[in-house]
Amino acid sequence: MALAILILIEPNAFPVTLSIESKSGTPDQTLEVPITVDDPSGIAGAAFTVEYDSSALSITVESVFFNTFLDQLLLLSTIGIPEEDDGIIKIPVLDENGNPKLDDYSIPIYIEVPPEVDGIQYFQPLLANEVSGTGMRISAARFTPADSSNSTLFTLYVTLKSGAQLGTYNINIVPTRLYDTVAGYDANGETIDLLIGADPDQEVTSASAFPVLLDDDGYTNHVNNGYVTFMDVINQEIDLSAGWNLISLRQQPSDISIDSVLEVISGKYASVWVYFDGSWRVYDPENPGFSDLTTMEAGRGYWINMDEATRLNISGTTPSNSVELAAGWNLVGYNCSTSQSVADALASIEGKYVSIWAYMDGSWKVYDPNNPGFSDQRCVRGHYRR
Repeated sequence: MALAILILIEPNAFPVTLSIESKSGTPDQTLEVPITVDDPSGIAGAAFTVEYDSSALSITVESVFFNTFLDQLLLLSTIGIPEEDDGIIKIPVLDENGNPKLDDYSIPIYIEVPPEVDGIQYFQPLLANEVSGTGMRISAARFTPADSSNSTLFTLYVTLKSGAQLGTYNINIVPTRLYDTVAGYDANGETIDLLIGADPDQEVTSASAFPVLLDDDGYTNHVNNGYVTFMDVINQEIDLSAGWNLISLRQQPSDISIDSVLEVISGKYASVWVYFDGSWRVYDPENPGFSDLTTMEAGRGYWINMDEATRLNISGTTPSNSVELAAGWNLVGYNCSTSQSVADALASIEGKYVSIWAYMDGSWKVYDPNNPGFSDQRCVRGHYRR
């Protein structure tokens, strides 16, 4: 079977990358998973299969990007709201009170609604059908090609089915080739090169009369798959002393904005600092507009300057235990709930680090892998690593 992912774009446009964002949450949450493109300019349609374990996940799909048929139709005239009458959409003239005049329509007074083709009327901008055990096939089209203002083509609403196991589930984009929006989603069809609209050379009852898709050469290599993770909520209590504290989050908060994470200690801290990508970033609650640190998440270490001693309570889900490390100094967090020796915790990078520094109880402690007997750092929390 020949495969291709279909994206409707204007002629001479470049291929784009289609990406599924990864999300995590608790079993009772509905996760909003965006499907985005790096450049939406000129896109007027798309068709592909979203493959996932439908025995464990329930997914519905919505699209603001493609919900444009009636929206753009209304922009053609300000004289009223379309109404359907025997397959004709007519735009009524409004009287001085804003009420539609019966049997009084503007010019042009109607646009013809395509008849049903294979049971589906083509004025629907978004079509999706679930395939038992494999996933969902999606196709959609716009009234006109898009500008570059919105890169989210679709939003998947993902829930964990009752009785399904907690864990991580992949959501993959599987290529699909088709003649049009309904002519067999996994059919070995030839691609078409028409923008959204009717093909005047076809009968209106033909499935190829209303093509909406274009297969862009090479597009199949431009896909980033994603996943969803459902985990139980983890609660963490962090005792903070007045002055500087080096901390890390053991779990991933559902809302990683720094205001949300630190809401319970609002007014009790002066600043938060983090070091990554070779530079320091700061959040000053008194000057948020001049702050370049906006989020807090698992996997990083944070310096927080407290005005008074207090306790920070955080809840979230289990994060990944992998942390990206750059050459040189890294300020990272320790995601595990149990203590480990430094050597065990860093076994995966043995021989690749020079030293580990931790700030605990108001003083620095160090672990030197070449001189473990002279090291006073025994366990891991928020750390400098080099």
